[in-house]
Amino acid sequence: MERTKMDRPTVEGGQGSQVFYAGVLLTIVLKAQGFDHLPELSGSIKVERCNKVLVTKGAILRMKGLLKVNLENIGHLEIEEEAFKWDTTRVLETYTNPGVNIRIVNTTVPMIPSEAFQGRINSIQFENVSIAKVRALAFSNLAGIEKIEFKNCDIKSIEPQSFKKFILDAFIINGGYVDILPSYSLIGITIQKGLKFENVHFGYMRSSAFRIDGPTIFKIQNCIIENLDSEAFRVNTHGPVFIEDNILPQVSHGAFAGITLDSTYLSWSGRQDLIFENNTLKQFEDYALLFNNTGLSPKLDRIVLDKLCACDDIKLWTDRLVKYTDGSRPIDLTRLMWCTKDDRKNIDSVVQDFQRRHCAHSAARVYWIVSVLIVTLIVLIGLCSLGFYLFRRHARRYMNVPTNDNAQNRLSVHSTHSNHVIIIPEGKTYRETELHVIEERVEPIKEYVPPQAVTQPI
Repeated sequence: MERTKMDRPTVEGGQGSQVFYAGVLLTIVLKAQGFDHLPELSGSIKVERCNKVLVTKGAILRMKGLLKVNLENIGHLEIEEEAFKWDTTRVLETYTNPGVNIRIVNTTVPMIPSEAFQGRINSIQFENVSIAKVRALAFSNLAGIEKIEFKNCDIKSIEPQSFKKFILDAFIINGGYVDILPSYSLIGITIQKGLKFENVHFGYMRSSAFRIDGPTIFKIQNCIIENLDSEAFRVNTHGPVFIEDNILPQVSHGAFAGITLDSTYLSWSGRQDLIFENNTLKQFEDYALLFNNTGLSPKLDRIVLDKLCACDDIKLWTDRLVKYTDGSRPIDLTRLMWCTKDDRKNIDSVVQDFQRRHCAHSAARVYWIVSVLIVTLIVLIGLCSLGFYLFRRHARRYMNVPTNDNAQNRLSVHSTHSNHVIIIPEGKTYRETELHVIEERVEPIKEYVPPQAVTQPI
């Protein structure tokens, strides 16, 4: 076991001495009172290569000259409530100390409890740290803080309101994995400079996970967000927004609709850009890319859809994926969208090019088929009309052709104009015979009286 403790000023350059522990196999306890407590006049604390370190409640509260806390390569770091609470009773405006810089590197932290970080903290940095759980109000009531940064950290669980009610310059998550960000993970926070998420893998980001005001730049870059709920970002910005080179497997309706530009800032600085470029979507709801364009000017390019190119789906994508809050849509989205040309998923194509090369022939084929059907229908109607006309004409020509009269056992023709009966000689019918009806008057026959015989003299 190696243990070193020095109470004199050293190379750390703080206002006072340095407390240094290295290579300790047993548990190191950082505390404000009792045996082996932390000296109040120490300017820095450094602990490295230890199996287990416990930071007790109020450990640095009375260290008025403290500037730095470095905890590196700790196998198990246990943090109690108010462990990193620095004295806030003094009048901070007249206090010359800018605050404490806390840096935790290559360490496993089972839990960050409520109110673990409070008071005048200048910066908090976690690097290559595994955090099992962040409790509600773990970061709260911080004063004068410049930056909170998580670099290549794995965070398994974050409770709602873990970060609440403080003002800082920058909030950064760079690299690592965050399993679930529940609603109101960050709430009531004002960021005066940058809000940045870069190279982070998020498991699930729920609605209103971020409720933040004031960042002059908001950037989401090279991230994977497995599930992105509606209005996951409720960010009221004072500057441009960059959403670039991300992979978004599951996107709900209006996932980015909560990103807005502050109205006061808009009145004196004008509209700001919202850059949405080279992002990949796999599954998405209608109008998943709904952007607020009241003060922001969305600029879209290379929206990559991890789907096979299909002529039937292109219109659905262009009509029901992107929309602005004023009801308008970008012009000609087919130039901005990309899809996958085959199952190997290694060849992408601009939707416009795919549509021109593959869907134009399909459309032409459909038009050709429809045209043929229409022409065929017209021809059939014409033929039917002609046949009906000829039939009527033929029927009119032979309307009075004699037929058998069974009642009279004779051939007769019934005229359509009168009830005359015509007797045909020998009962024969001639197809080309013209029939003429001659009306005759029939008068009664008087009795015939033969002339008397004239007697001639012999």
